[in-house]
Formats: sequence, C-alpha cells, structure tokens
Amino acid sequence: MRFNGVSVVSGLFLGLSVPGAAHAALMFQIERISDTVASITAIGALEVETSRILFEDLTSIGDEGVDMYAGSFLLGGQAPSSVFTPAQTTDYAVNLVDAAPVGSTVSGELVATLDAETFAPVGATGDVKDQTGDVTIGAYEVVAPNQAKAAVVPAPGAALLILTAFAGFGLARRFGGRN
Repeated sequence: MRFNGVSVVSGLFLGLSVPGAAHAALMFQIERISDTVASITAIGALEVETSRILFEDLTSIGDEGVDMYAGSFLLGGQAPSSVFTPAQTTDYAVNLVDAAPVGSTVSGELVATLDAETFAPVGATGDVKDQTGDVTIGAYEVVAPNQAKAAVVPAPGAALLILTAFAGFGLARRFGGRN
C-alpha cells in the first residue's frame, strides 16, 4: 500500500476542521490596583449571546450595592449599563442594555471601584459566565499592578493541528518511497 503524503496531511486537516472545533472565548485580565479598584481588559469573542458578564468568585461577599466604573470598555459596541456584586455572592456582574450577539468582540478598559467588597487576590483565576450563570463564556486572571500584559490566545486546537501536520509529514516520508 502506498501513502501519498498530501492525502495523509489533507485527511488529517479535514478531520480536524469540523465546524465548531476551534473557537475563541473571552479571556479577561484583571489588574488589581488596590483592594477595591481594578482595571479589566479582555480579548476574544463571544460564543453565545449575553446581556451580562458574570465573573465567578472575583470579590468578597457582596451587598448588592451598585459599584462605580469608568473607562472605554465595549462589548459588541456597547458600554456597560451597570456593574455590581450580587447580594450574598462572591461574583461580579457587568450588565449591558441589550444582549451582545455571538461573535461580539471586546475593546477598551473598565476601571471598577467596589463600594464595600474587595477584589480577589493576585493570582486568582475563575470562570466568566453569561447572564444565566450556567454557560461559561470565558475565563479571568487577577494580576498585580504594572504586570498586566496583552495575552495572545491561540485558537483552541492550534497546537494539535501543528502536531498533526508533523505526524502527516512523518508518515509521508516514512511510507512515501515504498511501492
């Protein structure tokens, strides 16, 4: 049996390129400026429509007071309508007036000031959920001031795709010369 290197590699790529196999999620970086002030930035795009961004376990127990915010943060072209820590939770919510559609991207920065709670410590990580609190739309990491950096998020499966290509080339080389 003779293997054609191009066929092997093409077949492997076709098998991995099914719709939905690779998609971007929102990745938030929270620069903890003080116990009550943080700068929130993000990269990525929404996988589901949502009218709320809910950061799980980002604060101390909430009092449901409306927190202050400023900045140029936009999700799908919309600025937040309100930000707060829901009562008796450790979550942090960013509300939008209208639901941001699938594929919406994030730009700018949100500087949040808590009224009574404190932000999670540097090094904390967690999930970011949609308005239902059931669907994960991303993740966050709390970083120290002046350590914030733009994160490069490869598409999921990019490393697997590259590895598969090398495996295909290896098979083509190994079996390509046989008749």
